[in-house]
Amino acid sequence: MKPVRALPLLLPLLFIGSALLAQSEESVWFDGQSRSFFSRDALGAMDRPDTTSPRNLSEGYNLLDINTHIEPADNLEVFAQLRVRNRFGGFFGAGTTIDVRQLRASGVIKDKVRFSIGDLYLKQSRFTLFNPDEDLVRNEGEAFRAYRDIVHYENFYQDNRWRLQGIQTDFSMRFDRSIRTLEFDAFLTRPRGSESLTSTLFTPDLLMAGGSVVSQMGRKTHVELNWVNLFEVPSSGTTHQSLRNPVVRVGIERQDETGNWTVRHAVEGGYAQRHWLFSQLEDGGADSSGYRTEGVYFELRSEPMRLDSLWSFQYGVRHVDPGFRSGGAQTRRLDLGGTVPLMVYPTYSDEGLDRPVAMFDLMASDGVYNQMLSATLMDFHPVYSNVLPYGDATPNRQGAFLQVNRRHGGGEWEVQLDGGAYREIIGQGTSDLRQFNLLAGRLAWRADRTLGWNRTVDLIAGADVEQTSRTGEPLAAVDLSRRVLDVFANVEVADRLFLQGAIKRLDAQGNEFITDRNGFGSIRTFRAREYDVSDHILSAGLWYAFSDAVYANVQYSGWGSSLADPLQPDFNYRRLLFVFSVRL
Repeated sequence: MKPVRALPLLLPLLFIGSALLAQSEESVWFDGQSRSFFSRDALGAMDRPDTTSPRNLSEGYNLLDINTHIEPADNLEVFAQLRVRNRFGGFFGAGTTIDVRQLRASGVIKDKVRFSIGDLYLKQSRFTLFNPDEDLVRNEGEAFRAYRDIVHYENFYQDNRWRLQGIQTDFSMRFDRSIRTLEFDAFLTRPRGSESLTSTLFTPDLLMAGGSVVSQMGRKTHVELNWVNLFEVPSSGTTHQSLRNPVVRVGIERQDETGNWTVRHAVEGGYAQRHWLFSQLEDGGADSSGYRTEGVYFELRSEPMRLDSLWSFQYGVRHVDPGFRSGGAQTRRLDLGGTVPLMVYPTYSDEGLDRPVAMFDLMASDGVYNQMLSATLMDFHPVYSNVLPYGDATPNRQGAFLQVNRRHGGGEWEVQLDGGAYREIIGQGTSDLRQFNLLAGRLAWRADRTLGWNRTVDLIAGADVEQTSRTGEPLAAVDLSRRVLDVFANVEVADRLFLQGAIKRLDAQGNEFITDRNGFGSIRTFRAREYDVSDHILSAGLWYAFSDAVYANVQYSGWGSSLADPLQPDFNYRRLLFVFSVRL
């Protein structure tokens, strides 16, 4: 988009909005988000000389997202988000861009049927439509909130929902017998339009349709049916193949109370199929068995919790077939396939080597994040996540999981333990099976409450360990260990002013086989990889909370990796960051 002068375009919009607001205070209102961002990156102590890179780099911008809400009639709202962005160094409109970032119309018909058209935020279940968290955030807490806020806001990550464009409708009914309520929800979206591959070859539109039926059976039982289908429309493109990926899921929950405990029991299961139709076949595409995968999953889960919430547990077993494919639930946020577009010093050393991805890039590089649903399993980095890289819906896994939460009655401290033991259902490249183990723990201590201080003092420490192993044939043996440590301190030194420090460290050693898949998601081969890496981020800074919606953060960080590889030297960098965020 060419730079434009923002002020001449922005003022008429604000004038029109103000005029409408003056006519009817209830018909138009505004909110939004504003952010100022500045970073200065510098070379640190390097393993090899780097005289080809600048000693330091600076970048920054100001942006304002104006959300306009218009009610042209009762039970009807039109929403538009306009972004004005100006990079630092752009004066008198130079370097300024204006974009319409979101559009949506929503309302209620006859006070019964709700609908939305435009940008939607959709979620069903962890196995049909779900946006799992990115890697390495389990114990991070508020240590790098400024970075995570930007990543989630810029990529529309809200409450594990996918942002899709389309139409949605829902309505509910109430009864006075054994079935108390029935809720219906349906949507049709277009995650991707037709794209040009060559001058004569175009991919078809990718659509996703889905629906849910939820019923409250009596006071204690909850039943839910979900269905989604990710599919392509052959007539909208010129390729000879089109995707079909229907997934159905049924879940039942029951909640009981026993003494001082409430226990929720849940059982769920589902079936998924994925195949491609080929229009050039004589039978019209019926023979696509060579590109068909199908599978089921089931999960049994119990969640006991004390009525005072001091203790809570979650435990159960899960089985996900190797052929279970659900594009709406298995799509990753982190896109680590192919060449990852790094933002900070993408090359380094006098040899001009491509810098490997580091933990810091997962916070600071927008290019590693994904907003598009994927019909096939995306690439992942086994050092960052190897046990459940696609969340709970990770295929070819079966095993047991356990989570324990213990909270002190006065809120002084809280302990959380999370573990799982899984194994493959079928071997990949060999009959031997991988074993996966996960153990994570987190301790949060409100020291001010224990010591009777008037100002907030928070100390948080967490550890996350993953172990992958495969015994049997020596050539196919796997032994990969990964450990992540998070430590965060937050001390209020003056009213609303906090001194913060954080340590994040990752260590990984061992070997693994990387799966190489074709365009249909079928395995072509495996690539052996050896890992011996230590990755770190050290940060200290100040946080000032003007209010719950406004904060300023200044932090100084050192980050880098030790790779134990003579062909890939170690690297180390420094960053000074300033963020001023306002939620209007």
